[in-house]
Amino acid sequence: MTHPLHIRKSILLAAVFILCLTLAGETGNTAQKDHTTTFHPFPLYSAITNNVSFWERVYATYSNDTIIVHDRDDLRKVYTTISLPSPRNGDDRKKNLRKEKEITEKYEKMLLALRNRPPKTAEEKRVAAFFTGPDRKQQLAKAAERVRTQNGQRQRFRNSVRRSGAYLPTFKEIFRSYNLPEDLAYLPHVESSFHSRVYSKVGACGIWQFTKTTGERYLIIDDAVDERLDPIASTHAAARYFRRSYNHLQHWPLAITSYNYGLPGTIRAQKEFRSYPKVFAKHRTQSFQFASRNFYSEFIAAKNIAKKLEKNISLRKPEKTC
Repeated sequence: MTHPLHIRKSILLAAVFILCLTLAGETGNTAQKDHTTTFHPFPLYSAITNNVSFWERVYATYSNDTIIVHDRDDLRKVYTTISLPSPRNGDDRKKNLRKEKEITEKYEKMLLALRNRPPKTAEEKRVAAFFTGPDRKQQLAKAAERVRTQNGQRQRFRNSVRRSGAYLPTFKEIFRSYNLPEDLAYLPHVESSFHSRVYSKVGACGIWQFTKTTGERYLIIDDAVDERLDPIASTHAAARYFRRSYNHLQHWPLAITSYNYGLPGTIRAQKEFRSYPKVFAKHRTQSFQFASRNFYSEFIAAKNIAKKLEKNISLRKPEKTC
């Protein structure tokens, strides 16, 4: 006859074995999702819906010669659009900059004036309608400090989609090989418009716009070779960067943000605010301004518009860059 103590030990061992199997299964699932975040790696938060919509219009609606005058923090507030011819030389660029400055100052003065008097013209009425409530005067005063201009990019973005045809299949395959979301391959629409040899004002270059400091961590950069200009090598570098940033942050919207803002700053922001929507809404530093705050929204918008344009037969032909 089996002793009751032995029975209890057997039951206990079986329970421990089942628990271990369950935990192993959960751990395996977590590991599988670490980099890919299988379900919706790039969520559209309600906090950024208006920003994504704004950038979708920048990429798909507003032409290259359109200047959008808007509120820097609330992208729903588009005050006006003006058309400026594409500059042919330095003098043209200076003229356009003067006109942009004039239109910016016009709306700054209008917003300040509307604090103390009712709107007079149809244009003033349209602008005044953005501001309601008992703190209307304070809203207008703050808005006067946030007037910004943005160039439309419709033609530029369509050309970017044409160029991307030569690279996207390979880029997506590279990201999959690192167990990363393949849609990261759409980020160059924001960074470089898929120009392989473009340089920025701060010295970043190539399709992925690596700075020298960051690039040296992943690529060969010396007097003879600059792998930032190699589309394939730099995409492997981007994949290694995103693998590292995701391992630190465990969150794709923040990992994308870190590509513009920097990983150390993004880690600090996450520690303070925990979630991406709170970082977006509350985090402000000298280096976390309009560009960094909007970077993830721009990525989502670029991905959405590019996927729509890829269905256009006239844009499907791959086009190599010089």
